[in-house]
Amino acid sequence: LQHHNNLRGSTPALRVQPSMAQPEQSKQPWEYTLRKYLLLLATLVVNVTYAAGFNPPGGVWQEDPHNDGQRLAGDPIIRDIHYRRYLAFFYCNATAFAASLVVIMLILILAVRHDKEKEKEKKDAVQVIKPLRAFMVLDLLSLVGAYAAGTCRDRTSIVYTAVLVAAVFAYIVVLKLLDRCFPEKNSGSSSSVGMPNSETNNGTVPAASVIPAADPESDRKVEEKESRKRLKTEERLCKVLMLLATFAVSITYVAGLSTPGGFWDSTGGSHRPGDVILRDHHSTRLTVFLLFNTTAFVASLLIAVLLIIDGKKLRDKTARFHVLYVCIFVALVGLIGVYAAGSCRKTDTTAYVVSLVGAVLAYILLHGFYTWYYSNSALQTDENQQTGDRY
Repeated sequence: LQHHNNLRGSTPALRVQPSMAQPEQSKQPWEYTLRKYLLLLATLVVNVTYAAGFNPPGGVWQEDPHNDGQRLAGDPIIRDIHYRRYLAFFYCNATAFAASLVVIMLILILAVRHDKEKEKEKKDAVQVIKPLRAFMVLDLLSLVGAYAAGTCRDRTSIVYTAVLVAAVFAYIVVLKLLDRCFPEKNSGSSSSVGMPNSETNNGTVPAASVIPAADPESDRKVEEKESRKRLKTEERLCKVLMLLATFAVSITYVAGLSTPGGFWDSTGGSHRPGDVILRDHHSTRLTVFLLFNTTAFVASLLIAVLLIIDGKKLRDKTARFHVLYVCIFVALVGLIGVYAAGSCRKTDTTAYVVSLVGAVLAYILLHGFYTWYYSNSALQTDENQQTGDRY
């Protein structure tokens, strides 16, 4: 009897904790995890807006015309031909430049402050996260405004850019409204593996289960290890996406403002100073170039915005996560179209570039489908094996 009482008194020490400790990385702000790539994005935006401020779209006057000194050589042509567009481009470009500098400073402050708070075990980084998100969104919106003002020169490009940007903006607004109206309840990450039933056992462990009591602890450690590994894999994917979006945004922004072929600096025929030279001889190519470049630019921005405002929720394999893959595909196709339309002037060279890049793209799609199919098959096999082991 005494042995039985001692056994009952020792069983509470064998209870399994109801909650499992989260990996330390999951408590970190999403912006802190992507700080290097956000810093790279802000740095590239500073570079392209800095260069665009010195070389405005449409070029500059090459010589002084006879107009009593109203304009001089080196002045922007767009200021005399399209003054409103020039003002929109100038202020949006300057805002993007200044906002990028602020983002760089906030990221540096976030890194230093996060390290100090980690030592003190405090979590007050929200004071830096909120303005950082606001300035990043302002930065990207200003970049879109500068791009639209600098590239839209005909009705087709104006309408297409306006519709595409409005659709992306509406999509982001709908996502945030859904988050506010239907907030996801955090179900916690407690692990119920090996937990005793408190209703049937009344918080005690039967005598027969005293010996294998270490199994729940080992299972918990295995689950923590797998959770950390899965978290690192998801973060690595998001970092790759941010890196891709960063370079795509920078090169499409520069390509849109400096259209291939250059600009006219004089009046003649059907063109005016500041008009694209490519329009007189290859108007279809110019239209294709602008449409594909705008598509790649906006798709890359959407990737960056989703990672900024919705990074943690994109870890789940939901519809929002798959939107990123669609944006990647659209951005790659857009870059291919931009290169084919802007670098080639003849039909045979265009066909060669399209077929070559199309073959590479087809290989990527087949490889991705092959990897996805066999990974799902392996996952299904593991689940069936685990189910068989339980029964």
